[in-house]
Amino acid sequence: MIHHHFFMPKRADFTQEQFSQYYRYQHIKAAGDQRIPALIRYVQSHRVAEPPSAADFAAVAEVWYESEAALTQFTSSAQYAKFRADELNFVDVSRAENLTTVDHVMLEGERKKGMVKGMFMLKRKPGLTVADFRKHWLEVHAPIALAEMDIRRYVQCHTIDSVYNFCEPQWDGITHLWFDDAAAAARAMAAVLQSPALTADAAKFIGHTANLFVAEHILIWPK
Repeated sequence: MIHHHFFMPKRADFTQEQFSQYYRYQHIKAAGDQRIPALIRYVQSHRVAEPPSAADFAAVAEVWYESEAALTQFTSSAQYAKFRADELNFVDVSRAENLTTVDHVMLEGERKKGMVKGMFMLKRKPGLTVADFRKHWLEVHAPIALAEMDIRRYVQCHTIDSVYNFCEPQWDGITHLWFDDAAAAARAMAAVLQSPALTADAAKFIGHTANLFVAEHILIWPK
C-alpha cells in the first residue's frame, strides 16, 4: 500500500477557516455521489493555529492506494479530473506539492478527537545515500525520538523508490507524530530543542526540514 500526500496552500483570498470549511464540506462533493474504489483510506489533515508551523500549507490530503498503478489509474479518471477542477476554487495550485510514500509504523497508538499531529518533511544530508538515510532514520533516530519525546503514535513515511528513477525529490520522507493536544505538541517541540541526543543525531542524517501541525479528519479508514 502507498500513502500519497497532497500539500495544499490556500488561495490568498481565503482565510484558514474559510479554506477548511470548503475543503471539509464542499470539495468532497466535486465528484458527485460516485464511490471511488481506488481510495483505500482518506484523511484530511487541516492546519492548526498552535503550535506554529514552518510550512506554508493550509491542509494535506492524505490518500492510501493499493499500489502505484492504482494511483496512476485514479489520476486518469473522470472523478480525479473533477477534483482537480474544484481545487482551483480554494487551493493555490501553483504552490501545491505532492509526495508519495510508504508507511513504517514505529509506534502504534490511538487516534482520537482533539489530537494534534506534527508532520515533519525531511531531506537527507548532502552526500548521504537514500539507503543510509532510511536505515539511520529507522534504526537509530526512531528509538531516540521514542525515548526523548512523549508521543502517542509515530509513523515514518518514506518516499517511494520509483521517484528517484527520474528526479531528486524535494523530500526523502515525512515523519508523522501524534500528540494529545496542542499543548502537548508544544511541550514536545520544546523537549526536542533541549535534547542533546535528538539534536546531535538529527545533524547526522537530516539536511533540512519543515513542519506542519494539523488536526486530522478521517473520512475513509476501514477497520
